[in-house]
Amino acid sequence: MSAFQQFKEAVHLPAGLGAELPYVRLFVINDERDAGADADVEFEDSGNDGESVAVTISGWRRDDRGQVIRGETERFVFGLPTGNLQLVQDVDALEALAGLLAAVSGMRPMPEAADPA
Repeated sequence: MSAFQQFKEAVHLPAGLGAELPYVRLFVINDERDAGADADVEFEDSGNDGESVAVTISGWRRDDRGQVIRGETERFVFGLPTGNLQLVQDVDALEALAGLLAAVSGMRPMPEAADPA
C-alpha cells in the first residue's frame, strides 16, 4: 500500500480528489474546544513535473484571552501516480509517514467536503 493510500484511509478522504475535487480541508477539535488542528489537502498539476497532492498541517490552541495561537506548519507532498512521499533532505520515508499519520490522527473532512455517496 502506498503512503498516499495509507493517508487516505487514515482520514477518510473523499473519493475523487483530483481535477474534479482539487481541495479538501480536514480538521480535529478537542473535547474542550480549545485546541485542534487542520490540514489542507490540495491536488496540484505541475504540467511537466506531473501531478501531486500536497498536505499542509497546522495545529492551534486558544490562549487565556480566547485568542487563537497557531503552531508551526508542516507540509507533505505525495507524488502521483505512485503515491510516494516526496522527501526533502535526508528524512527517512517511514519516519516522515509516521509523523504525518500521527499529525492527522482523528482528523476528518469538513462537512461540506464529505462524500455524498
